[in-house]
Amino acid sequence: MWRRPVLLLTAGVVAAASSLMGACSSEPSGATTAAPATAPGVTDAVAVSVRNYAFDPPTITATTGTPVTWTVLEGTHEMVATEGASFDSGPIGAGSTFTWSPDVSVTGKVSYRCAIHPTQMTGTIDVNG
Repeated sequence: MWRRPVLLLTAGVVAAASSLMGACSSEPSGATTAAPATAPGVTDAVAVSVRNYAFDPPTITATTGTPVTWTVLEGTHEMVATEGASFDSGPIGAGSTFTWSPDVSVTGKVSYRCAIHPTQMTGTIDVNG
């Protein structure tokens, strides 16, 4: 029988400590914390969805070092560069991703397509150095 009072006392101490920690916060109530700054030389990723036998969006812009990530939402596809760069995802299915980043040797227009559906699925990446 002595466990019940100890358990209640422990729960009360935890609740009081949580309340005090919240009151000691350095941020005003309702404030949000800003996202950390992006590290120098690192840029946001560019996302391309692969569905309905199309790349969405079909044309994107990326800077040198920017990761471009294709997410296959349905079917099996293979992203292959046809002009301006060299990459090949190999066949990947729904739920999979492929990421490629242009290096300093890649500038201008990069054309790509799905090797499995080459006439239906084409895309362009405009790479700015």
